[in-house]
Amino acid sequence: MRERGDAPLLRTESNLQRATFLELFLDLVFVFALTRISARLITDFTGTERGVLAGLGQALLLLLALWAVWSSTVWSTSWLNPEAPVVQSVIVMTMAGAMVMAVAVPDGFGARASLFAVTYVALQTGRVTYFHIAAHGRPDSRQTVRVLVWLGFSAPLWVVGGLVDDGTVRGSLWTIAALVDYVGLFLGWPTPRLGAQRIGGQTIAAEHLAERYQQFLLIALGEAIFVIGLAFSGSQFHTGQTAGFALALATTVLLWRIYFHLAGGVLGAAISRSRDAPRLATDMALAHLVMIAGVVLTGVGFELFITEPLGGRQHSTCRPSPPARPLPRCSWASPARTRDAHAASQRNNRHHRSSLARLSASR
Repeated sequence: MRERGDAPLLRTESNLQRATFLELFLDLVFVFALTRISARLITDFTGTERGVLAGLGQALLLLLALWAVWSSTVWSTSWLNPEAPVVQSVIVMTMAGAMVMAVAVPDGFGARASLFAVTYVALQTGRVTYFHIAAHGRPDSRQTVRVLVWLGFSAPLWVVGGLVDDGTVRGSLWTIAALVDYVGLFLGWPTPRLGAQRIGGQTIAAEHLAERYQQFLLIALGEAIFVIGLAFSGSQFHTGQTAGFALALATTVLLWRIYFHLAGGVLGAAISRSRDAPRLATDMALAHLVMIAGVVLTGVGFELFITEPLGGRQHSTCRPSPPARPLPRCSWASPARTRDAHAASQRNNRHHRSSLARLSASR
């Protein structure tokens, strides 16, 4: 089965199993997306605008949408020939849409919620429709119908959630929408009269799919290294901060070792020998989602630990010494202790003035 440009639409044995440069170019967008997720989480842990639990839930929903885009793209390029012009145009379309979503991540539950949701829906539905038209319904027109039917249920929830002003309502709608998308993805979009069919059936390129998951985990580890280096380079290089930097770097190396020493290295063989390769591929997607979310959250912890290795932010405060009980003019103290000292100073001042008034009256 060939399309214009004399390139086969489906993968064959002669196709290169390694990821193409265009696919690696797509990954650069998700490198940026992960940095935005991390920055958002760091703000949630250190600021007061959102609660920590609310911030974690919101970041998870944004990550789920981005992961759905990347996973479906990887599955498609492990089934279809990434050298085919129509497939390459879909990858470029995905790159543009994912970049817009990543830009909207920092305020993805605020002013940019509608941009994030509409872009996600337009990307998911648009590329499926475009591929169906450009490839003239090949290789499986029924798969297009299955995917669009399920997107028809989730798309309104994403869009309405992006347009409403209430954050609680938005979170609820987006949670349901994400569940619909992932249930469809993992079950093969079961549809009345058409049944269910996961992407690729039995024709998934095992080595390519395994390599793509390995590469994304490396992206997550690289993002953690970026956070570690950025945090330490902006610190004062104190002993505690230096120790935190060394510990974070060693932990990241161990995470790499744990994955690639055995499990990550046998993914290709496991898929190729599996009796149900699409089912194993869906399980791999879920497992890697959990691992990548854990690596991103670990990187956030590294940043917080390097910045404040002993916990608690310290502030420099300068206050004038009171007449009755002098205090140091400049002291390093926590905000609560500073407020208590200031209140005690004010009470002493009032007591001192009242004593002077009584003494003047007795004279």
